[in-house]
Amino acid sequence: MATAIRTNQTVESDMMETMDGESYWMKGISPTLYACGECKLMWDRKWQADACGNRNHVKSFQQHYGGIVENNVYKPRASYTRKSYGYWQ
Repeated sequence: MATAIRTNQTVESDMMETMDGESYWMKGISPTLYACGECKLMWDRKWQADACGNRNHVKSFQQHYGGIVENNVYKPRASYTRKSYGYWQ
């Protein structure tokens, strides 16, 4: 697994916030970007850059929040597409 590299770039972004684990809402933030140590794709969360290789270095992926397990199948209540911010130079 590649180690995330902290960059000096920040962006305006959103995150999902919850108080009870059942209801979620968007919250604006200004995170510092992290780059994948292998492919240099930049993400607004360190864990996203750390796990970039596990996702085969794709430029976006679905992240799910809340939900239930019904008949052994997870059904999310909300989904959010996480997108990279391009490549770190």
